[in-house]
Amino acid sequence: EVTREREDAERQAEAIATKLHSDEKQVEIRRRRARNAFAQLGKLERAEARRKLRDRSQRLGSVAVRRVGTQLNEVWEDGEAFAQLEERMKKIAEQKKDAEERRRAIKRKLPPPGASAETGSNNNNNNTKDTTADRNSMNNNNNNNTKQISDVHREFALSEEVHKTRVNQLRREEEAISREREVLEREKLALAREIKRTRDEDDSRFNDFPMLGGQEPGCERYVLTNLLGRGGFSEVYRAWDCHEMKEVACKLHSLNPRWSEERKRAYVRHAARECSIHKSLKHDHVVKLLDVFEVDSDTFCTVLELCEGDDLD
Repeated sequence: EVTREREDAERQAEAIATKLHSDEKQVEIRRRRARNAFAQLGKLERAEARRKLRDRSQRLGSVAVRRVGTQLNEVWEDGEAFAQLEERMKKIAEQKKDAEERRRAIKRKLPPPGASAETGSNNNNNNTKDTTADRNSMNNNNNNNTKQISDVHREFALSEEVHKTRVNQLRREEEAISREREVLEREKLALAREIKRTRDEDDSRFNDFPMLGGQEPGCERYVLTNLLGRGGFSEVYRAWDCHEMKEVACKLHSLNPRWSEERKRAYVRHAARECSIHKSLKHDHVVKLLDVFEVDSDTFCTVLELCEGDDLD
């Protein structure tokens, strides 16, 4: 009876072990498929980001290379949006110039100051020599001259009001263009940072969607997709955790191969102390440290909680 129970228990344990082994194989197959799917997703996201970057560069500008003497320098060339603003500013300047010329043309029609009074005084001096008919004719001429002068003054006063209204309108248009330019300048700065990020991504040795964090080939846990940013000694990639099936941030710390062994050990000690302190922190406003592993003799990786949204700039 005891022997039979032991044999039944052995069969049950063997069946469970076989099932677990089969389940592990299925899990590993799913993870391998997930790694390939995440790598393909990263390629598609990178292609879409590059397409958007080209469209933004056409609108806002791009970096061009120009020869200055015997040197090649990179300069920024503004795009279509800035060219359109410049064209609008030129049109406003032409309209202001045209309005000022019209104002001056009407102002030139004004008689010199005191012209009406001098005419009346001359007429009074000559009244003693004129006949009654001549005086009537002279009075009519004076009335006509006065009326013409009054009409010119009214025309000038009306033109001044029109000119002020037009100048105020053009000034408001200039202010609106200035606000648009400020927005474009901010967009241009963001574009310049994105261009730099793209260049850093192209120069990185981890830009080909590598799989990292496995004890042996084929069992890697993290799939690196696209670069988030680069600093002096590290670069941060968006990545997929194929075990937890979520996005994370992988920060790759690289030691300079030209460093001495002593300096490398000092850097590793400093980084290990930093990771130890970081791992002990638990706060809603501090990203979590999830994992640490070695990539090669000169590189190690810290896996952090991914924070969505824009950068601090």
